[in-house]
Amino acid sequence: MFHKSTLSSRGQESAPFEVLIAVIVMSFVLYFGFRALNELKYQDCMNRLTSSVEKFRAELEKTVLSSAPGKITFRPPKCARGQEIRVDMIANRAVCSSLCESGIQQCTVISVFSTSYAKRFCLKIPLKVSFPEAPGDCEDKTSEGYTLIDIRDGIPDGEYYFLNRTPAGKAFPIICVYWKG
Repeated sequence: MFHKSTLSSRGQESAPFEVLIAVIVMSFVLYFGFRALNELKYQDCMNRLTSSVEKFRAELEKTVLSSAPGKITFRPPKCARGQEIRVDMIANRAVCSSLCESGIQQCTVISVFSTSYAKRFCLKIPLKVSFPEAPGDCEDKTSEGYTLIDIRDGIPDGEYYFLNRTPAGKAFPIICVYWKG
């Protein structure tokens, strides 16, 4: 028969081991919980980034295709270090067909990329759109605080004013993109 003191000492000897197991289990729970939270936070950021770029794309397309001036405030979230956004030309049938859902050889896209991801959005505009970055075809709006930029060099955060300055009878659109930081 066991004495009460023997049973009590065995319980005391196993207590540190049980605490160690509990700490290890809790560490795993916390680790996976934080990972899941970080993934949710990242996905939310990517969704907000996609929404911002889609609004920018729609406003730019409207200006190019309808000649109506456009204005938008573009402040996309930064989802990763080194994130860049710009307008690019792509000359790859497979890529353009996938992005623009048509069998075209070349396309214009808004590219969003960083060291950890890349995403492209099809711009449904003519391939030969001109984005002048020097006055000439575009009027000077510096008195209103705007700078004329070429969005193929990058799309920084700020307020944008799009103006279609295509002369009558000209086949290729001239789009003045004004930016205010």
